Amino acid sequence: MRESLPLVSVLMPCYNAAQFLKQSIYSVAEQSYDQLEILCVDDGSTDNTLAILEELARENPKIKVFSKANGGASSARNLALEHAQGDYVCMVDSDDMLEADAIESLLNAMLLHDAEAGLFDLYYWDGTSEKSKFKSVPTQGVISGTLATELSLDWSVHGVGMYKASVFTNIRYDESNLHGDELTTRALFLDCNSVAFSSGKYLYRQHDSSSTKAFSMARFGLLENQIKLKALLDSKNVFEQMQSRFCAQLMLCVWSGAVIMRENQAVMTSEQRNQVKRLISQCRDIIKQTFSIKVLQYRPLYLRLLTCSVLSQVCLTPATMAFIALKRILKR
Repeated sequence: MRESLPLVSVLMPCYNAAQFLKQSIYSVAEQSYDQLEILCVDDGSTDNTLAILEELARENPKIKVFSKANGGASSARNLALEHAQGDYVCMVDSDDMLEADAIESLLNAMLLHDAEAGLFDLYYWDGTSEKSKFKSVPTQGVISGTLATELSLDWSVHGVGMYKASVFTNIRYDESNLHGDELTTRALFLDCNSVAFSSGKYLYRQHDSSSTKAFSMARFGLLENQIKLKALLDSKNVFEQMQSRFCAQLMLCVWSGAVIMRENQAVMTSEQRNQVKRLISQCRDIIKQTFSIKVLQYRPLYLRLLTCSVLSQVCLTPATMAFIALKRILKR
């Protein structure tokens, strides 16, 4: 590759990632596009993640290693951003994989459309040859940043991809909770004139040790983020055009939060339960202000019935109890 080609900074937060780390980093280091720097941040791991990173950095000068106290993936990305030298910034998680031409395909799509952001062709992956495509997201073409924001509200498009480094001039990843990167994705889209699609494949590994599957209070960040997201959309004067899709997703988040709380109430303190109830109440107030019949077009029928229960606190509690009971019966 010619030196005149743009440098891509790949940011990789790493926390207790030893099981999949080498495979993930090799998939980046061996890309067909070689104008890369790979910034790996050990986020206070308690396994041998840092030792593996240091070993790989000795083997490959593209790999740069940083270490910090545990603060979450968003704080690790922010540290990497401070050291990134690239013209473009790409995010890869330390248990995921890129196919060999993924970055080249994505960069070419962005250059073709002069887009500030680009999205990989995302697949769920269990570590075998089996993989399933994330919804019906296109593999070519371009849309506006505003439309990408709207479609991301219910994840009709995802946020896994690459950005021009200049987009991060005034934006950093939200570190307040487990789902902070989702809020930041919408902020990034809103600062982009256009978002390109590509055929570059990103394999999003599914496994039981994933941080989004284990219970912690951080999981209720999805409710905090919806409140912050409404404020963001209001500040950019785009909320009105996105209101129905936003409300549909907010109803689903409230339903999910109520189910998570119900399933884990035995390990939660009364203070924690009250904290979640306050968040649900705040979100339900927003739903009451924004709900219209148009909201129901964004969900399959069974989800419409479930999420409509959030309109009434009287209905929400028995609905979640019945749902959890049915889940247990079906697992037998």
